[in-house]
Amino acid sequence: MYNIKEVAELISGKIVGNENLIFKRLAPFFYATEDELTFAADEKMLKSIDKCTAWCNNCSTVGKIC
Repeated sequence: MYNIKEVAELISGKIVGNENLIFKRLAPFFYATEDELTFAADEKMLKSIDKCTAWCNNCSTVGKIC
């Protein structure tokens, strides 16, 4: 298991939201599950955010890494 803080440190990012999230692995946006981390790389993905079941770093309801 990984902690979102580790990811933020690796990319020199800032966490906005839940700093205690843990996840199993990274996964493709449209295939990720709730225990995986993914990201929205473009507008198409952002428009499909409601179909994403993973913790998405651009989901304002859960948190994000800037």
